[in-house]
Amino acid sequence: MDQRTRYRITGTLFLLSTAFILITLMLDDSQVEINELPDLEIEEGSLIRVPSFDEVAPESDVVEVIEELKNQVDEDGYSRVNGTRFGQPVLIPFSASSKVFAVQAGSFELSKNADTLVDRLRAVGYEAFISSKKTNKGLIIHRVAVGPLLDKKDAEEMRGSIDQQFQLDARIMELTL
Repeated sequence: MDQRTRYRITGTLFLLSTAFILITLMLDDSQVEINELPDLEIEEGSLIRVPSFDEVAPESDVVEVIEELKNQVDEDGYSRVNGTRFGQPVLIPFSASSKVFAVQAGSFELSKNADTLVDRLRAVGYEAFISSKKTNKGLIIHRVAVGPLLDKKDAEEMRGSIDQQFQLDARIMELTL
């Protein structure tokens, strides 16, 4: 039997079986009884009140805050006020009113050098971090520091320890956010 004949026989069988199903459905005289359902009654007090959008999300000043933040940083993400990269801790020279301290272990023009020192400090247990700062001339300095410390005496001891352990000239800074 060739392919064309097989297709014709298959098509004929399909049409016959479809016709049989349709004729059986049309000649079926069984009736489905449809019953009326009573209306659902709900007491007013049992309903859960869905609050309006204004109640859930009151007016916000998010857009204004974001615009203000955008105005405080330059195109590279550095603060126009103190030069520190937005989101990083701010290191400034400490004063008599300083309450939180950090020990600046070094500063580098190349970020990979700063990363290396951070890794060395962390390897011996210091909580080291990087605070990048853009100078007035546009040069970016990556400062490596350890902290935060809440006592100046602790900061002085840590500075001495870091100086001795790593042969650095560390200095105490005020740490702000």
